Amino acid sequence: MKPLLKHMMQLLLLWLILYCLGMSILYHKNGNRDSILMLYQKGNPINGAQALKILEREEEEAEAGETGIDFTVWGIQNKTELKTEELGREANGTAYFIAGDVSLLFRHDGFLLREDTQGCLLSKDLAYKLFGSVDVVGLSLTAGGQRLTVRGILQEAEGAIVINAGEDTGNIMDAAIIRIPEGVLASSIIHSFQNRHGFGTDAALPGIVKDMANLIVMLLPVCMGSCLFIPWCKALHRKRNPYLLGGICFLLLYAYIAEISFQIPQDYLPTNWSDFSFWSNLAKEKKNELLTLFTIEKREPERILMDSFLQTVKYSVFTLMIYITFMKHIAIKTTANLYAYIFSSICFTYVIILMEKEYAGILAGDKRLWLLLPVCLAGGYILSVINRACWQQRLSRAG
Repeated sequence: MKPLLKHMMQLLLLWLILYCLGMSILYHKNGNRDSILMLYQKGNPINGAQALKILEREEEEAEAGETGIDFTVWGIQNKTELKTEELGREANGTAYFIAGDVSLLFRHDGFLLREDTQGCLLSKDLAYKLFGSVDVVGLSLTAGGQRLTVRGILQEAEGAIVINAGEDTGNIMDAAIIRIPEGVLASSIIHSFQNRHGFGTDAALPGIVKDMANLIVMLLPVCMGSCLFIPWCKALHRKRNPYLLGGICFLLLYAYIAEISFQIPQDYLPTNWSDFSFWSNLAKEKKNELLTLFTIEKREPERILMDSFLQTVKYSVFTLMIYITFMKHIAIKTTANLYAYIFSSICFTYVIILMEKEYAGILAGDKRLWLLLPVCLAGGYILSVINRACWQQRLSRAG
C-alpha cells in the first residue's frame, strides 16, 4: 500500500508542476502585449471634444508623413445604468469612453470603429446580466440614456462597457495609453506627447512590469535546470571526459527548449556611455514610474495588467517549489521508470490543454510545457547513471 501511495503522490506532484507551469506561461503571454506607456492627467481631465481634437492632430501628422503616435485617450464614468428594454433587465457598469484604438486598452472580439458613436463593447459578465448570454452582437441596450448596439465582447474586463467618446462627452478623459514604436525611447514619446498636447502630468511605464515578468519566466527554467546542472557538473568533474560532450549537448538542448535568451531593453542603455548621470536618472525615473503604477487608482486596464504580472509570479514560484519537492523524492532507476514518467507528463499536458479550451492554442504551441519537464526527468536519470558508474568505479578500485 505504501509504494502505491508514494507513486500516486509523485504523479500528483507531476500534475501540479505542469499545471502551475502552464498557468505561468499563459498569464505571461496574456500580459505580454505590445510595449505601451500610460499618461495620467491628474486633477485636470479633458472632455470628449478635446480628446477627439488630439486624435485628429495626430492623424493629420501621420498623413503628412510625420511620425504619428498610436494612442487612445480614455476616461471612465462609474455606476452607469444599463438597460435592455426588450428583456426588462438592468445592471450597473463602468463606462469607458475612448478616443482612439480600443485594442490598446482591452482585448475584444468584434469591431468598434472609431467613428461608430452608436456602438459599444460589453464585458462578459454584463452580457450575462443583461441578455443571459455572450452571443449578443447586434443586440441593443441603453447606457445612461444613450441607445447603443453591441458590436463585440471584451475578453478580460469585468463590469465594463466601452463607448466611443463624442463631442458631448464631459470632463472625464484623464488617461492615455500609447504604443511605443520599436526602436523609440519611451521617454522621448512621453515628452513629445506632453509638449504637443499638454496632456499627461504623470507617466507610468507598464513595460517595467513586463520586463520583470519576462525575467521571472526566464529564471524559472534556469532554476529548475540548476537543480540538475550543479550535481551533474560535480559528477562530470569526478568522471572527467567520458560524459563531458553529452553534458554540453544536454545543456544546449535545455537552453533551446527553455527559450533562455538575454535582451536588455533599449531604455536601460545610455545613448552615450560617457554620460555617467544616466544611471542615477534612470533609477529615479523607473522608481517614479513604478510608484505611479502601483499607487494609481486601479481601473480595469491597470488591474488586468497587474493581475497578469502577479499571477505569473505566483505560478512561477509554485512551479519551482513543487519541482524541487518532486525531484527530492523521485528516484528513476530504470529506463522503464523514465518512459513511464515522460508518458505521464505528456498525458497530463494534453489534459491541461483540454481543460483550458479558450487558450488551448497558446498552451499547445509552447514547447516548454511539452518538453521542459521530460528533459529534466531525462537529465535526472542520466545523472543517476553517472553517479552509479562513479560509485562502481570506486568499488572496483577499492577491491
